[in-house]
Amino acid sequence: MNMTKHILNPYPLEDIARTWQDFIDQASIAETFRVGSTVLKALASEANARVIYAEAWRDYEQDRNGTLLCYALCEVLNEFTEASQAWVRVATYLDGQLKQEAEEYLQELHAASVHDFQRVSFLHLTVQTELQQVAKTQNILLSIGVLENQEEGQSNA
Repeated sequence: MNMTKHILNPYPLEDIARTWQDFIDQASIAETFRVGSTVLKALASEANARVIYAEAWRDYEQDRNGTLLCYALCEVLNEFTEASQAWVRVATYLDGQLKQEAEEYLQELHAASVHDFQRVSFLHLTVQTELQQVAKTQNILLSIGVLENQEEGQSNA
């Protein structure tokens, strides 16, 4: 496998947090506190995914263990899934609020949440493609297929 530098597109998560600062600061009911915490959960999941991703590739460069790399990339995918789902919950909440009153501030937050959902979904797709390439190169999925074929062969005998 050629050793290109594996880096996810950087994104200033602290800027996203600043975008939501006023919303979180002004939260006064359980629902707005929940939405604010969902935003923070999305950011935390993405940040965690980025750390796991960087560590996984660094470890792979040292030990060449494709199986551990695949496990780590699956963990990254789970974190990005969490982040994407959180952004969907935020966007859905804001969509409901905008149906009640079309406030410009809420429209901006809604657009930002949709953008972040799309951005994180693209990161998920990028890592999923990498995972498939690593598994194929390391014959990891092939070995699973061989085991399934052996079981089918035994039951047909």
